[in-house]
Parts: sequence; structure tokens; C-alpha cells
Amino acid sequence: MKIAVFLPSLSGGGAEKVALTLCKGFGGAGHDVDLVLMNKTGALVSKIPNDLRVIDLNRPRLWTSAPAFARYLRRVRPDVILSLMPLANGIAILANLLSRQRVKVVISEHNSRDLTLMKKAPNTRYAVLRSLIRYSYRYSSAIVAVSHGVAEQIRQRPGTDDVPIYAIYNPLTTEAPKAQVRISSQQISVKDRKETILGARRLVEQKDFATLLRAFATLRTRRDCWLVILGEGHQETMLKNLAAKLGVREFVRFPGFVDNPAAWMSQASVFVLSSQHEGLPSVLVEAMSCGTPVVSTDCLHGPREVLADGKYGRLVPVGDADALAKAIEDTLDEPMPSCELQSRADFFDSRAAVRAYLDVFESVLD
Repeated sequence: MKIAVFLPSLSGGGAEKVALTLCKGFGGAGHDVDLVLMNKTGALVSKIPNDLRVIDLNRPRLWTSAPAFARYLRRVRPDVILSLMPLANGIAILANLLSRQRVKVVISEHNSRDLTLMKKAPNTRYAVLRSLIRYSYRYSSAIVAVSHGVAEQIRQRPGTDDVPIYAIYNPLTTEAPKAQVRISSQQISVKDRKETILGARRLVEQKDFATLLRAFATLRTRRDCWLVILGEGHQETMLKNLAAKLGVREFVRFPGFVDNPAAWMSQASVFVLSSQHEGLPSVLVEAMSCGTPVVSTDCLHGPREVLADGKYGRLVPVGDADALAKAIEDTLDEPMPSCELQSRADFFDSRAAVRAYLDVFESVLD
């Protein structure tokens, strides 16, 4: 098959990491793959495999990329497009219609998008986004959800009755911790401090690091521990100010975006996901693959599926700092054996995800 994988850019998000993993897997299975980007920018550009062909549409805004993408479709005529982000899904559908090539478009939903858009409903931009997403669902060849919870959410939306919907777990995207990785003096490791709590993702409202900070402040009153939060985002200043207000700023580190989070995960005492909502949080799988115990909010959707209803990590209510603090403390006191966590992470092997996506492509091309 000739496969075109479409993304806005290669910022350091989960969907972008998944896209690179899938591209590598599709190519390894003998298929011809193009990674089509609205703009070849972002922290993951350096991670593009050398043998992967990249098409840079070089458009400053996603809205303007549809005509350029349509020209690519007319020129190359791929068998299938895989689009992995909400706005990109709509643009892929629009470009396909403009090209008049009737390429099969498979769209992937990575988040509980309804919850995000409902909160931002008054904004005209998000009203347009909702319409575009609904349009893309209706005219797609198939929809892939990254968890069964997200798949069920999509089935309840108008316009999806005649579109096949599949649930395919995200593949594990992290590199194995490298023995030669040295942690600098600015990084807090288990060797430096007895107990280190780690959080990682974009510093945005959805990830709710504010609740993690409040839980950490409670925990600091009972034990000597440190908190590290990896990632970048517009909430960084607010979170630092909150840490200061809570009296724990000197015990919290914000290293920013890191190239190999597995090196940090492997040294943490516990990894915490404090999100308000998710699709399938692969960061939990990454932490477990390092043998690191995890705690997560029981948010929609994904953590409960990843952790098998709490078998592999404690689940707490969203936004409940006291419950989160207790779950972290209980995990520090009674961590799950690393071998069991790593065994669970193996369930999310990338080869299974690649094969499942290829099966979907073959089904829409029949």
C-alpha cells in the first residue's frame, strides 16, 4: 500500500510520537509511507527515521494547508490517508474532496474531545472546530479510537452510524532507558533523594498538574520527597507560582521538554498522571515499561483500561488532591513489583498496533 500519514507538525505530543512509531512499522512491513506535515517543525523532528520520506506542505496555519495537501493527493495518489489529530482529520477530509481522488481516509481520535470542546463552547473558533470534526467523521472511511471508552463516545455522535469504528491501543513509543544516560545535577534522581515523584506531559489545563502540586504539598508534610514535572506549556509560570504559594517550590523541578523521558521514569519512585481527561495515556505504559509504579486519575478515557481497573496502579477521582496524595503515599509504601508492571506494558507492543492499523487499511480498500 501507499500510505500517507498526516499531522500538523512534530511537536512533542503523544499523537506525534505514535505517528512516527506507526510510520516506522508500516515501512518495516513493506509499505510505501509518506509523512505529510503542515509544517516540518517541533521537538520530534530529530526523531524522524532516516528512511522515512517527509512531505513538508510549509503552511503557517492548518486552515491553509488543505489546497496544498490536495495537490499532493492528485500528484501522488496514495491508497489511504491516516490522520491523527482532530483538526488535521477535518483538513484531510477537505483536501481529499478538493483533490477528487477518492482516497480512503482513516481518522484517529486520541482524546476525549467532547469534554474539551464543551468547556470551550462559547468560543467561535471551537464552534467551527466542532463542526469540522463532525464533518470529518461523516466522510471518513473508518475511525480508529485509541481506547474502547473513546470508541464508545464516538459511536454516540451524530453522523457515525455508517462508519466502521475500531479501538486500537497506542503502541509503546518510548525508547528503553539507556544505561549510559547520566543524570545531571539539575535532575532529581532516586540516588539524590529517597523518594521522587514524577509527572510528565504538556503543561496545560487538561493535565491538571495543579492538583498534583496540591497533593505533593500535602505529602511533603508527612515525608521527605521531591517532585519533578517534565514538559513545556503555557501553564509553566502559573504552576511555578502555585508551588511557591504552597510552600514547596524548592522541592519541585521543572526541567522542560526532555528527549528521553524513560531515563527519568526509570529513576522515579512513582509516576503520576493527574489528567482531567485522556484518550489512552501512553505515558502510563512508558512508565510501567521502565518498571516504575504508577498512580492515575480515573479520568475518561484510558487509564482504567491501561491499568486493568486498578490492578496495575491506583486510580483516584479527578481533581481530588487528598485522594491523590494518599494513593501516592500508599504506592511509595507498597510499590508493585517491576516485573509485573513491565509484563503489562508488553501488552502494548508496537507490532500489534501496526498490524491492527494495516488490517483497517486493508478492510477499507476491499
